[in-house]
Amino acid sequence: DLTDTRGRLEVLREEADEYRSGHQASNQQLESLGARLAQMTARAEQIEHELEQYRAATETSLKDARAELVELRQAKESAEADLGDRLQSTTEKLISTQDALASEQAARRSAEKSADSANMQAEELAFQLNQSRRQLKAAQLVRNQAASRQAAG
Repeated sequence: DLTDTRGRLEVLREEADEYRSGHQASNQQLESLGARLAQMTARAEQIEHELEQYRAATETSLKDARAELVELRQAKESAEADLGDRLQSTTEKLISTQDALASEQAARRSAEKSADSANMQAEELAFQLNQSRRQLKAAQLVRNQAASRQAAG
């Protein structure tokens, strides 16, 4: 009976040793899995932190880009308005210059007509002067001839 009990006790010890061995292996696996889980959790937290930093940076960049876009639109609108004003001013100056040029050309044509008229009058006066000189010479000739006849006769 004692031998039988010892045999059973020995079997129970072996089973206990196997169980402890298996339990110890399971504990080691659990510890290894726990360490791996801790590493993965740390990496996931790191990725989440990096993702949050990326989101914040992207959001800031997006805000900056939107603000720059608003500034560029305002600058464009201002430039377009300024360009419109300059174009209007230049157009007005061009029209004014064209009007002044047309007026100047009309005055020049009028002056040319007046000059042509004055030239024609001068030519007429020169012609009349030449006729008067001829008449004067003819009268002087007649007078000289009459004076010569009177002196001779």
